[in-house]
Amino acid sequence: MNNKILYSIFLLFWCCSINVAQIIEQEIEEEIPVFKRINPLTSGISYQFTFRPSYYIPMKGTSSYINKGGIKPVAVSFEIVKPSDYSLGIELSQQYYQQYKERAVYDYDGSLISTAQMRTMNNFPIAFTYSKYFKGIDKTIRPYAQLGLGAIKINYINYWGYLIDDKKRWAPLGMTSVGVKINLDETGNWVLDSKIKYQIAPFQYDFISSVNYLAFDIGIGFRWWDE
Repeated sequence: MNNKILYSIFLLFWCCSINVAQIIEQEIEEEIPVFKRINPLTSGISYQFTFRPSYYIPMKGTSSYINKGGIKPVAVSFEIVKPSDYSLGIELSQQYYQQYKERAVYDYDGSLISTAQMRTMNNFPIAFTYSKYFKGIDKTIRPYAQLGLGAIKINYINYWGYLIDDKKRWAPLGMTSVGVKINLDETGNWVLDSKIKYQIAPFQYDFISSVNYLAFDIGIGFRWWDE
């Protein structure tokens, strides 16, 4: 399955989730005229902790090394949600990928060798985020756009048979996302949080010219308010 088909599936799934959420929102508004929880406009800021499994697809710059996506990456985030329709937060994730390459003749350090490869990357991004919401905090569905800046620890290890080529370094990280949050209960404590995210970091070594990925995240968040 090529990347174009995967992109289409993710976009279709994301659009369907929004349509389902709109139906839920309409039913809730019909049955519950007033959202049954403390109004954050009067109760102050709220906080949200979210756990997200992710499906990452390597993009140009990384796909020449590993072009196989995976669902192993996971992310956790903490956000301070302001009543004025924006939030500030921090997101940490762990991204591990591997891909086996069949035996072939490769140029290794100026010499031709015949070997198989096990290509791996184990990355640890951390980013500070700013999110802008397009609906009020008391709405069932809240589309948003997000920007993030931070750093990523890159662990590149390529196993050329018994030979090991590795490179480890920190690099600056940028990311941008569009997503939607959906309240799952009347109190607003549980939230379905899904987003499409693109991240990029400068890193040039061997097969790689940059570390950049497109990701589809879907997770569950817990939200609470100041007393």
